[in-house]
Amino acid sequence: WYYNNGGLYDQSHALAPPVAPAQGEIEEATKPSKPVAASPGHYLLCGQAALLGALTATGRMLTAENDASWEDNFKSAAREAAQALSPVGGHIMREHILHE
Repeated sequence: WYYNNGGLYDQSHALAPPVAPAQGEIEEATKPSKPVAASPGHYLLCGQAALLGALTATGRMLTAENDASWEDNFKSAAREAAQALSPVGGHIMREHILHE
């Protein structure tokens, strides 16, 4: 489907058929991607992951769920939360914030 000023139309009414991608575009799309650089947004999301880690560690300490220290609980919960946000966020949390 595509949108025109008059509304939605079936693609069979389009003026031209869809064009297949060129061979170079296919080869370029299958190349391994470059490493992603960290952005300020990743650091911002790591702050939220650290807050969630602190809340989780405090909750585990108050309910005595496990025998690990607060710091160990904080590091594991913050690492898991950052990894859930993005792989780059998980890397930043491990390498640059928690220094593991």
